Amino acid sequence: MRPSFASLLLNCIELYSELVFQDEVRPCSTN
Repeated sequence: MRPSFASLLLNCIELYSELVFQDEVRPCSTN
């Protein structure tokens, strides 16, 4: 496993958690 992969995965998790958090904060179903 390369360190770059771990870094990328962490970045993805952070972005995902941010999106989920925003979605939970303001539940506006605009989809």
